[in-house]
Amino acid sequence: MAKGDADGGVEDLYRGWFGDSLATHVLRIVGGSVLDNPSPVSMDALVDGASSSGAYCLYNMGLSTAGGGAAHMVASCMSHGTFGLGFNRHFYFFDPNMGEYRIGTDDMQPFLRGVMDAYESSFLGVNYFDQFQVERD
Repeated sequence: MAKGDADGGVEDLYRGWFGDSLATHVLRIVGGSVLDNPSPVSMDALVDGASSSGAYCLYNMGLSTAGGGAAHMVASCMSHGTFGLGFNRHFYFFDPNMGEYRIGTDDMQPFLRGVMDAYESSFLGVNYFDQFQVERD
């Protein structure tokens, strides 16, 4: 599902899929932020993409089901920290199936691994766990 379109880019594909919907909320995909992350998924790449202060990320997960491919979207936000100085930053994660979480930055990778493991055990597998940042237009 997350393979490139005719122009060859996953970023272009995601702009086509999500651009109009994001625009209704005055959001746009940050250029160069799209992470094409097929299985085996790189947790380091997900953490790197979401770690900058104030980063708002959307994630598109490709799932294998008995009926074929499916997808699921989740979101995250990285806080600016205490007084905007970067101390005591938190990673906020939002999943419509699993809830809302506030995680310390040191626990981001094991948390995201746990999310992926939960989906892998609930479905026939996770084909990709892509990520992109959004910002106000």
